[in-house]
Amino acid sequence: MTARGLHIKTKFIRQIRAAGVLLLGCFISPLIATSQEGLLPESRLAFFEQKAMEDALYEQAMHWQTEEDELDYWTDQRNYEKALYQNQHHGYQVYIFSKRVAYLKHQVACDPQCGHGDYYQLQAAFYFQYSEPGNSLDNYIATSTAY
Repeated sequence: MTARGLHIKTKFIRQIRAAGVLLLGCFISPLIATSQEGLLPESRLAFFEQKAMEDALYEQAMHWQTEEDELDYWTDQRNYEKALYQNQHHGYQVYIFSKRVAYLKHQVACDPQCGHGDYYQLQAAFYFQYSEPGNSLDNYIATSTAY
């Protein structure tokens, strides 16, 4: 594949990602309207957990051609997480906690040959510090008043 073809493919992936953020808005609006006291039904929580796992697997497998492409992806990812935080905080909690679990599992099997970029490492550090070791999401939700 030529450099131009790779650049076009990367732009296409970014456009799909942006469309995903817009679709997230479509999912979030009904969640907010149907949630009781800010809590989500189990099926909705499972959606955010599954999405986090899929995103983590994608991020762990991705190898960027340029630093600009990697930066673009992580900027889009932060925007997605920010929108989720602002529009559905409970879903955000589940999403980030699930990403933390996926990243911790990957870290066990990962070695320097995984070839993760600097931005991946920065994002991984964010997910790792998200909650104290030993805390479970259930304990967090049960004791939190943020919902």
